[in-house]
Amino acid sequence: MRLAAFGLTLSSIAACSTNNQSPPEPPSVGLGHIHGIGENPSDKMIYIATHTGVYRLNSGKPELIANRYQDTMGFAIAGPDEFLASGHPALNSNDPTPLGLIRSTDLAESWTPIAFAGEQDFHAIDVAAGRTYAYGSTGELLVMQGQTTWKKVAQAELIDIAADPTTPGKVFATTTNGRLVTFSENGSGAPFPVSPDAPPMALIDVTSQGAIVGVNPSGQVFVGDNQGENWEKVAVVAGTPEAISVRSDTWYAATQSGVYGSSDEGQSWRQLLKIQM
Repeated sequence: MRLAAFGLTLSSIAACSTNNQSPPEPPSVGLGHIHGIGENPSDKMIYIATHTGVYRLNSGKPELIANRYQDTMGFAIAGPDEFLASGHPALNSNDPTPLGLIRSTDLAESWTPIAFAGEQDFHAIDVAAGRTYAYGSTGELLVMQGQTTWKKVAQAELIDIAADPTTPGKVFATTTNGRLVTFSENGSGAPFPVSPDAPPMALIDVTSQGAIVGVNPSGQVFVGDNQGENWEKVAVVAGTPEAISVRSDTWYAATQSGVYGSSDEGQSWRQLLKIQM
């Protein structure tokens, strides 16, 4: 999941080597703003969507894929080797702008338009339970079942969305004031508030088991159950958060300062890539 930048503080916990010395810092690179991140189930590689294209993280170094510099705003890994994205084409491209929803089945080497080419700039995309959700700059939250049928779920001012893989037709979202809400694709379009105990959050995602994971404006990571209750504070992520993904066994977070991974459900975060500010 992704969001526009917001400020926060972090205390990052790095893994230690066997002689109790901290491992060397990853090399520092310039990527620009990150819009999406995720692990591809087939090759277990991390893919990063940015203003300047989609990158693959290989041995701690980002590789620009296919020399494509498209502004990849929304991004989601829909399945093994299947990516969805949106945004704007590179300056030297003849593709329509905005791109609408596009799809790649060759690890971002090439993209095929699916819908809304020249019409929609989707800033948040998520896939779960046989559905594709997309939230665009027009404020429309849309859902697609199969490959062709689109339906408007709501018109709302949102920051992020996260489809629930355990409940078909249910999608969580955060509003511009950090409120956690949920929508039903068969509902009235009005947001349904989650438990009042839910902390204010901006970035959210849902694990494959249905737990909700979110980050608040100060960088605190929270984990709650599928009803939006029983919240636990875990660790804090360093830098200004830009994207989060918790669908795989390893959780990933991208910030202005780097890309981080957690193998203990957010209790600690290890820097995988350092980004030049």
